[in-house]
Amino acid sequence: MTAYFDGYAQKYGEVLNKSLKATGENQEYFARRRVEITGNLLAQRQATIARVVDFGCGLGTSAPHLAQHLQPKCIVGVDISREILKEAKFRNKLARVSFAHVEDFNGRADLVFCNGVFHHIAPAERRGALEVIRRILGNGGYLAFWENNPLNLGTRYIMSRCEFDRGAVVISPGEARVLLEANGFEIAQTRSAFFFPRLLAWMRGLEKSLASTLLGGQYLLLATPRERAPNTTA
Repeated sequence: MTAYFDGYAQKYGEVLNKSLKATGENQEYFARRRVEITGNLLAQRQATIARVVDFGCGLGTSAPHLAQHLQPKCIVGVDISREILKEAKFRNKLARVSFAHVEDFNGRADLVFCNGVFHHIAPAERRGALEVIRRILGNGGYLAFWENNPLNLGTRYIMSRCEFDRGAVVISPGEARVLLEANGFEIAQTRSAFFFPRLLAWMRGLEKSLASTLLGGQYLLLATPRERAPNTTA
Protein backbone atom coordinates (compact mmCIF):
# COMPACT_ATOMS: atom_id res chain seq x y z
CA MET A 1 0.00 0.00 0.00
CA THR A 2 2.86 2.40 0.81
CA ALA A 3 4.50 1.90 -2.59
CA TYR A 4 1.11 2.25 -4.28
CA PHE A 5 0.50 5.73 -2.86
CA ASP A 6 4.14 6.76 -3.33
CA GLY A 7 3.38 6.56 -7.04
CA TYR A 8 0.66 9.20 -6.68
CA ALA A 9 2.73 11.80 -4.82
CA GLN A 10 2.99 14.15 -7.81
CA LYS A 11 -0.49 13.59 -9.24
CA TYR A 12 -2.70 12.82 -6.22
CA GLY A 13 -4.57 16.12 -6.37
CA GLU A 14 -5.00 15.96 -10.13
CA VAL A 15 -6.46 12.44 -9.98
CA LEU A 16 -8.79 13.33 -7.11
CA ASN A 17 -10.08 16.51 -8.73
CA LYS A 18 -10.71 14.64 -11.97
CA SER A 19 -12.89 12.11 -10.14
CA LEU A 20 -14.74 14.94 -8.34
CA LYS A 21 -15.54 16.76 -11.58
CA ALA A 22 -19.11 15.43 -11.64
CA THR A 23 -19.84 17.30 -8.38
CA GLY A 24 -18.80 20.64 -9.84
CA GLU A 25 -16.45 21.14 -6.89
CA ASN A 26 -12.79 20.41 -6.17
CA GLN A 27 -11.00 18.87 -3.22
CA GLU A 28 -10.55 22.25 -1.51
CA TYR A 29 -14.31 22.73 -1.23
CA PHE A 30 -14.81 19.35 0.41
CA ALA A 31 -11.78 19.77 2.69
CA ARG A 32 -13.07 23.13 3.93
CA ARG A 33 -16.63 21.91 4.52
CA ARG A 34 -15.50 18.80 6.42
CA VAL A 35 -13.44 20.92 8.79
CA GLU A 36 -16.25 23.46 9.21
CA ILE A 37 -18.73 20.72 10.11
CA THR A 38 -16.27 19.08 12.49
CA GLY A 39 -15.44 22.41 14.09
CA ASN A 40 -19.11 23.26 14.61
CA LEU A 41 -19.75 19.97 16.41
CA LEU A 42 -16.68 20.43 18.61
CA ALA A 43 -17.75 23.99 19.43
CA GLN A 44 -21.19 22.73 20.47
CA ARG A 45 -19.44 20.37 22.86
CA GLN A 46 -17.17 23.18 24.12
CA ALA A 47 -14.15 21.05 23.28
CA THR A 48 -10.66 22.48 23.75
CA ILE A 49 -8.50 21.49 20.81
CA ALA A 50 -4.85 22.47 21.19
CA ARG A 51 -3.22 19.62 19.26
CA VAL A 52 -4.52 18.02 16.06
CA VAL A 53 -3.30 14.97 14.17
CA ASP A 54 -4.47 14.60 10.57
CA PHE A 55 -4.36 10.81 10.25
CA GLY A 56 -3.75 9.77 6.64
CA CYS A 57 -3.14 13.37 5.67
CA GLY A 58 -2.21 12.86 2.03
CA LEU A 59 -1.03 16.17 0.57
CA GLY A 60 -2.11 18.04 3.70
CA THR A 61 -5.13 19.65 2.03
CA SER A 62 -7.00 19.77 5.33
CA ALA A 63 -4.16 21.39 7.29
CA PRO A 64 -4.79 25.08 6.46
CA HIS A 65 -8.51 24.63 7.10
CA LEU A 66 -7.84 22.93 10.44
CA ALA A 67 -5.51 25.79 11.34
CA GLN A 68 -8.03 28.47 10.36
CA HIS A 69 -11.20 27.00 11.84
CA LEU A 70 -9.94 25.20 14.96
CA GLN A 71 -7.00 27.49 15.84
CA PRO A 72 -4.94 24.73 17.51
CA LYS A 73 -1.40 25.29 18.73
CA CYS A 74 -0.08 22.60 16.41
CA ILE A 75 -1.17 20.27 13.62
CA VAL A 76 0.73 17.14 12.62
CA GLY A 77 -0.15 15.33 9.42
CA VAL A 78 0.79 11.65 9.45
CA ASP A 79 0.73 9.21 6.55
CA ILE A 80 2.23 5.91 5.40
CA SER A 81 3.71 7.36 2.19
CA ARG A 82 7.00 9.19 2.62
CA GLU A 83 6.79 10.51 -0.96
CA ILE A 84 3.38 12.04 -0.35
CA LEU A 85 4.66 13.51 2.92
CA LYS A 86 7.49 15.21 1.03
CA GLU A 87 4.94 16.82 -1.27
CA ALA A 88 2.76 17.80 1.70
CA LYS A 89 5.71 19.55 3.38
CA PHE A 90 6.45 21.42 0.16
CA ARG A 91 2.85 22.63 -0.16
CA ASN A 92 2.25 23.60 3.47
CA LYS A 93 4.43 26.30 5.01
CA LEU A 94 2.38 27.27 8.06
CA ALA A 95 4.60 27.45 11.14
CA ARG A 96 2.30 25.36 13.33
CA VAL A 97 1.86 22.58 10.73
CA SER A 98 4.31 19.69 10.48
CA PHE A 99 4.32 16.22 8.95
CA ALA A 100 5.64 12.82 10.02
CA HIS A 101 5.51 9.21 8.94
CA VAL A 102 2.90 7.46 11.04
CA GLU A 103 5.51 5.00 12.35
CA ASP A 104 7.72 7.87 13.52
CA PHE A 105 5.04 9.80 15.39
CA ASN A 106 4.77 9.25 19.14
CA GLY A 107 2.88 12.36 20.19
CA ARG A 108 -0.57 12.98 21.61
CA ALA A 109 -3.53 14.97 20.32
CA ASP A 110 -6.88 16.36 21.40
CA LEU A 111 -8.33 15.61 17.96
CA VAL A 112 -7.51 12.98 15.39
CA PHE A 113 -9.00 14.05 12.07
CA CYS A 114 -9.31 11.13 9.67
CA ASN A 115 -10.86 11.52 6.24
CA GLY A 116 -11.36 8.82 3.64
CA VAL A 117 -8.62 6.62 5.04
CA PHE A 118 -10.27 3.44 6.22
CA HIS A 119 -11.62 2.30 2.85
CA HIS A 120 -7.96 2.01 1.84
CA ILE A 121 -7.12 -0.13 4.89
CA ALA A 122 -7.74 -3.86 4.59
CA PRO A 123 -10.52 -4.91 7.00
CA ALA A 124 -8.12 -7.19 8.88
CA GLU A 125 -5.80 -4.22 9.51
CA ARG A 126 -8.39 -1.67 10.64
CA ARG A 127 -8.19 -2.68 14.28
CA GLY A 128 -4.48 -1.95 14.28
CA ALA A 129 -5.05 1.49 12.79
CA LEU A 130 -7.61 2.28 15.48
CA GLU A 131 -5.14 1.15 18.14
CA VAL A 132 -2.69 3.74 16.81
CA ILE A 133 -5.39 6.41 16.96
CA ARG A 134 -6.30 5.40 20.51
CA ARG A 135 -2.68 5.70 21.55
CA ILE A 136 -2.54 9.20 20.08
CA LEU A 137 -5.70 10.25 21.94
CA GLY A 138 -4.96 8.50 25.23
CA ASN A 139 -8.06 8.59 27.44
CA GLY A 140 -9.42 11.85 26.09
CA GLY A 141 -10.01 13.88 22.97
CA TYR A 142 -12.01 13.18 19.84
CA LEU A 143 -11.79 11.16 16.66
CA ALA A 144 -13.43 12.80 13.65
CA PHE A 145 -13.98 9.74 11.47
CA TRP A 146 -14.99 10.83 7.96
CA GLU A 147 -15.66 8.24 5.30
CA ASN A 148 -17.11 7.96 1.81
CA ASN A 149 -20.69 6.75 2.04
CA PRO A 150 -21.42 3.62 -0.02
CA LEU A 151 -25.15 4.21 0.55
CA ASN A 152 -24.89 7.24 -1.73
CA LEU A 153 -24.98 6.40 -5.45
CA GLY A 154 -23.07 9.57 -6.32
CA THR A 155 -20.22 8.50 -4.06
CA ARG A 156 -20.10 5.08 -5.68
CA TYR A 157 -19.91 6.72 -9.11
CA ILE A 158 -17.11 9.08 -8.06
CA MET A 159 -15.09 6.27 -6.47
CA SER A 160 -15.48 4.17 -9.62
CA ARG A 161 -13.78 6.99 -11.54
CA CYS A 162 -10.90 7.44 -9.09
CA GLU A 163 -7.70 5.54 -9.90
CA PHE A 164 -6.54 5.11 -6.33
CA ASP A 165 -9.95 3.91 -5.13
CA ARG A 166 -9.72 0.78 -7.24
CA GLY A 167 -9.82 -2.18 -4.88
CA ALA A 168 -11.03 -0.01 -1.99
CA VAL A 169 -13.23 -1.78 0.57
CA VAL A 170 -15.98 0.68 1.42
CA ILE A 171 -17.40 0.90 4.91
CA SER A 172 -21.00 1.93 5.60
CA PRO A 173 -22.02 4.19 8.50
CA GLY A 174 -23.39 1.18 10.39
CA GLU A 175 -20.24 -0.86 9.82
CA ALA A 176 -18.09 2.07 10.93
CA ARG A 177 -20.09 2.43 14.14
CA VAL A 178 -19.67 -1.27 14.93
CA LEU A 179 -15.95 -1.07 14.12
CA LEU A 180 -15.31 1.92 16.36
CA GLU A 181 -17.40 0.65 19.26
CA ALA A 182 -15.70 -2.76 19.09
CA ASN A 183 -12.31 -1.09 19.34
CA GLY A 184 -12.66 1.17 22.34
CA PHE A 185 -14.63 4.17 21.08
CA GLU A 186 -17.99 5.66 21.97
CA ILE A 187 -19.94 7.52 19.29
CA ALA A 188 -20.72 11.05 20.45
CA GLN A 189 -22.43 12.37 17.32
CA THR A 190 -23.09 11.39 13.70
CA ARG A 191 -23.52 13.59 10.67
CA SER A 192 -23.87 13.24 6.92
CA ALA A 193 -22.88 15.84 4.34
CA PHE A 194 -22.60 16.58 0.62
CA PHE A 195 -26.06 15.82 -0.69
CA PHE A 196 -26.14 18.19 -3.66
CA PRO A 197 -23.65 18.91 -6.47
CA ARG A 198 -22.78 22.47 -7.40
CA LEU A 199 -25.48 22.39 -10.09
CA LEU A 200 -28.02 22.16 -7.27
CA ALA A 201 -26.16 24.46 -4.87
CA TRP A 202 -29.36 26.41 -4.25
CA MET A 203 -30.63 23.33 -2.38
CA ARG A 204 -27.67 23.09 -0.02
CA GLY A 205 -29.58 25.01 2.60
CA LEU A 206 -31.47 21.76 3.17
CA GLU A 207 -28.35 19.78 4.07
CA LYS A 208 -28.50 20.64 7.77
CA SER A 209 -31.97 19.11 8.05
CA LEU A 210 -30.82 16.05 6.08
CA ALA A 211 -27.63 15.50 8.10
CA SER A 212 -29.16 12.87 10.37
CA THR A 213 -30.24 10.66 7.45
CA LEU A 214 -26.66 9.45 6.83
CA LEU A 215 -27.37 9.34 3.10
CA GLY A 216 -25.03 12.13 1.98
CA GLY A 217 -21.87 11.62 -0.03
CA GLN A 218 -19.79 11.37 3.15
CA TYR A 219 -20.54 10.78 6.79
CA LEU A 220 -18.87 11.75 10.05
CA LEU A 221 -18.73 9.77 13.27
CA LEU A 222 -17.44 11.99 16.07
CA ALA A 223 -16.13 9.55 18.66
CA THR A 224 -14.36 9.58 22.00
CA PRO A 225 -12.06 6.88 23.37
CA ARG A 226 -13.70 4.71 25.98
CA GLU A 227 -11.67 4.92 29.17
CA ARG A 228 -9.48 1.89 29.58
CA ALA A 229 -9.85 -0.15 32.73
CA PRO A 230 -6.78 0.25 34.97
CA ASN A 231 -4.30 -2.59 34.96
CA THR A 232 -4.66 -4.89 37.95
CA THR A 233 -2.42 -7.56 39.33
CA ALA A 234 -3.48 -10.73 41.11
